[in-house]
Amino acid sequence: MKVLSATVISPGLARGKVWIPKDPLAIGADAGSAETVDVMVETGRLGRVIEEVKTELRAVADQVGAQLSEDLAEIFRTHEMMLDSFVSSREFDLEIESGGKPC
Repeated sequence: MKVLSATVISPGLARGKVWIPKDPLAIGADAGSAETVDVMVETGRLGRVIEEVKTELRAVADQVGAQLSEDLAEIFRTHEMMLDSFVSSREFDLEIESGGKPC
């Protein structure tokens, strides 16, 4: 039996099975690195996918605005702005350039 400790947030005792998931984004030792050509290909693919997502977000926002309310449509427009912000931060590009390894 393995004992785990944690920060207490309420009084009492807990006992039971625990599931500790692995990090799905963690890179294993067998992961390859990106070549210069791969970086260009992946950056291009990423750009196309981002444009597709933005197009879909605009379409959903328009549909929700027309069928439900403009207030609800703003949720999707906000998601597009969040995506633009994240893309402009170069986080995606840095991840691709590093081959998925922490910078």
